Amino acid sequence: MDNKRYYIELEVLTPLAVGAGNDNDWICGVDYVMKDRKVYILDMEREVWRGVDVGRLATAFANSDQRAIINLMGNRLEQASIRIFDAPASTTNAIKAFMRTQFMDKPVVPGSSLKGAIRSCLFNDFHGPKRQDEQRLSSNVINESVFGTMTAGDVFTRFIHVGDIVMPDTCLVNTKLFNLRGQGNNWYGGWKHGGNNTTARYESTGFNTLYECVAPGQKGIGVIDMVGGAYELLCAKVPSQAYLDKKRELMQGGLTALFHIINNTTRQYLEKERVFFTTFNTDRVDEIVEKIDELLQLIPADDSYCVMKMSAGAGFHSITGDWQYHDYCNEPGMWPDSDRRNHGKKMFKSRKIAEYDSRLQQMGFVILREIATDGEAAYLQHLEQMKLSEAQLKAAAVEAARKAAEEAERRRQEEEAKRKALEGKYDALMTEAKAFADAKKWDEAIAKAQEAAVLMPERDEHINLINSWTNLKAIEMDEQKVKAADAEKFKAPLAEVLKPSSLGNVIGTTKKWVERNGGIDAFGEPELQALFDAVSSLPNKERKKIGGKRSDLIKAIGEHWTERLLSKFA
Repeated sequence: MDNKRYYIELEVLTPLAVGAGNDNDWICGVDYVMKDRKVYILDMEREVWRGVDVGRLATAFANSDQRAIINLMGNRLEQASIRIFDAPASTTNAIKAFMRTQFMDKPVVPGSSLKGAIRSCLFNDFHGPKRQDEQRLSSNVINESVFGTMTAGDVFTRFIHVGDIVMPDTCLVNTKLFNLRGQGNNWYGGWKHGGNNTTARYESTGFNTLYECVAPGQKGIGVIDMVGGAYELLCAKVPSQAYLDKKRELMQGGLTALFHIINNTTRQYLEKERVFFTTFNTDRVDEIVEKIDELLQLIPADDSYCVMKMSAGAGFHSITGDWQYHDYCNEPGMWPDSDRRNHGKKMFKSRKIAEYDSRLQQMGFVILREIATDGEAAYLQHLEQMKLSEAQLKAAAVEAARKAAEEAERRRQEEEAKRKALEGKYDALMTEAKAFADAKKWDEAIAKAQEAAVLMPERDEHINLINSWTNLKAIEMDEQKVKAADAEKFKAPLAEVLKPSSLGNVIGTTKKWVERNGGIDAFGEPELQALFDAVSSLPNKERKKIGGKRSDLIKAIGEHWTERLLSKFA
């Protein structure tokens, strides 16, 4: 057997997340903020932060107050961010960040993650179904019985090396937890919305987690070394190692043999998952089943490439090699009484489900295929492209930030000009309104102020004046009504108007009647008789005062008629 290097292409089939570890998760109000359905991953090393109030900023970060951070940064959020994503759903939970290269800051699928997924498939193939004698054995003991031990120097996986694969870009994907709900023998599919709240209805928020993912369709190139020559030396040294024939067959068959093992494991897993989701069907589970059918169709009969599940969202069955159970519906059973946390619950009942392109699907399925023609050149070119694209991305980010700042300033100036123009129109209308008010033309004044209000409703000047002018108009209308009623009253003959109660009242009413009817000329013999009759009807005490009211009578009806009236009481 020879040592063989294979250049492979990894193509993402369903959203792929390779976690950078909980310590690197993005915390809301610390590492990221969400605004207008965008997620801004903040970069505190950028110059734009230096102009922000340090005290207020420190308080905002201490309280994880994303609203305060957004208010402090204003239109500089883009300049303050190292990455900006479309937000697939709202959340204030931590976002699971993707593993990145140290120097290029590019998303990377580590060789260790790929090798872990491959190792699970090899375990499934070498070991086969779980045996009765393994019920009480620990997983470490079982693993060592398959792959060997460091003590014996026969660890098989040392002879398969998997390199890192740098990927072009990432996006954010929303995920929900598919869960089983029920008790005893009655279990139903559902979606977990928090705590013990699992219902049949799918909702994108509530106990949801955003993952930074490599999107379906993205590709990267890496290497797999199968060190057959070194393994053959081990076989000569340790001929009694477990599963020797299968291991030698794999090393001799190379990449095609490896793809065959992976495809068999993936096929078995998907078929059991299909039965699981069909059995526990609920809202939108049909989308998951349809995707499973598509993935099954992609597994090639000739093993020219392989379909493999890996990384975040892999789940218990996939990550352990899928060898313990023949099915996922009945065989796992219930957690034992000794497990206090899970007692009474069905085992391995949850699945992490992603929503991508408006469709629910399991995470982490990829294709691995060999680059048959000049793979080394393709690999080196891919690395150069990743470096180049990183430089281009940084240059584009700088240019985008510059354009964003220019656009923000242009919008600010435009808004300022619009505001000033509006203020000018507003002030002109209010000046007209005040002129109408000075002339007591209340309707015109109010109409102009209302026009101004449409332009700048946030101003309060028009509000106060409209209220004031509306009140003055009401007062004036009341006064006009009183005057109109008064004028109507004095149109009647004086005899009907006079209601004698005192001499002062009679003289005052007569004076008003004369004024309302055009002056002294309106007073004649009928009016003199009416005035005489009114005075005569007064009590004697009042009637005797008439001589002392001569000046008041002259002002009311003139000297001639006063003398005539007084002569009647002589």
